[in-house]
Parts: sequence; structure tokens; C-alpha cells
Amino acid sequence: MAFKGLKRRQRGAFSVEFAIGAIVMFFVTFGIVEVSRLIYVINLAESSLRESSRDTRVWEAQRNGDLYDQRFTQVFDKKGEIWHLLVDPKRYQLSISYFENLPNLIGNKPSLSLAIQQRCPLAIYEISYRYTPMFFLAGVFEKKISRRILVTMEHEGWPIDEE
Repeated sequence: MAFKGLKRRQRGAFSVEFAIGAIVMFFVTFGIVEVSRLIYVINLAESSLRESSRDTRVWEAQRNGDLYDQRFTQVFDKKGEIWHLLVDPKRYQLSISYFENLPNLIGNKPSLSLAIQQRCPLAIYEISYRYTPMFFLAGVFEKKISRRILVTMEHEGWPIDEE
């Protein structure tokens, strides 16, 4: 008989335990999804910068009459079909800083002349992404993710063949 009274007092205990556990489980699940997305966006920024800068720096801009900035944006947009699936492409910012020589690079003195920029052998390609979390979670706020890469411009400094 003592067991019957104990059984009646525990009626509904499972529902209460499940409700408390489910709330914790949902918050942990949403946190894992948010952190995974943040890591994905960081890796995506690095990968897209690496791929776009590689394809841009081997481009012979002088021979083709293009600017490296335009080519960088074209390559990013063209290949962006791959990495724009889960992120908003309007949140990206692309930039290139050109340096005529190593002392200017060390002193952070980029070339300001457009004509000189196209012949600079060193450049820093930068990509920035304004990350906004999908869910409101404590500790996860809007932030700017930036990645930079120093490259040597493959075809700059070479003599131009006059045909």
C-alpha cells in the first residue's frame, strides 16, 4: 500500500522534468548551431579570400586593360556562387592595398596613384564580412570578420611585350 501512495505523488513528475530538460536542450542545440555557423562563415571568408586573390594575382591586368580591383570583384562574384549559399553577399567588403616596395609595406604606406598601383609587386587583399547571428544568444553579437593576405603580384615588374 505504501507504494501506491508514492506512485500517486510522482504523477506528472516526468512532464516537469522533461519541460526543464527540453528548455536546456533547445538552448544548447541553438548555441551549437550558432557557433557552427560562425565557424563556417570564418572559414568561408578565408577560403574565398584565398581563392579570389589567387585567381586575381595571376591575371595579366596590364595586357588585358583591366584593374586588379575590378578583377578581384569579378572573381569573387563568379566563384561566389559556391560560398554565397548560406551567407548574404551584400555583407562582404573587398579591398586591395598596393605597395611599391618592402619598406613601404613595412611602413604601411600604400600607393595612392592608380597608374602606379597597377604595377606594384606587393599587395594586401582584404575581405570583411558583417556577421549577424541567426538566434539571439548571450555572448553572440554582430561582429566584423576580416581576413587579410599578403601576395606578390605575379605579372608585375615583368617587361611588357609590344606586339
